[in-house]
Amino acid sequence: MEKTTTTKTDKICTICGTKFKEFGNNAMPVKDGICCDKCNDDVVITARIREIELDRLFQKWAKA
Repeated sequence: MEKTTTTKTDKICTICGTKFKEFGNNAMPVKDGICCDKCNDDVVITARIREIELDRLFQKWAKA
């Protein structure tokens, strides 16, 4: 198995596993840890929006 070396500025995305150098984003609610900008845009934000929509539906249902 090949060793991957990371520098102090390299981070590893907890969602896709790739190395990245940007600041990083909170990966919750998908995973604990940080994620790259691409996963944040494609996965995390979508998951957060879905959680909000489900919460709104539940609140609407609970009032009925």
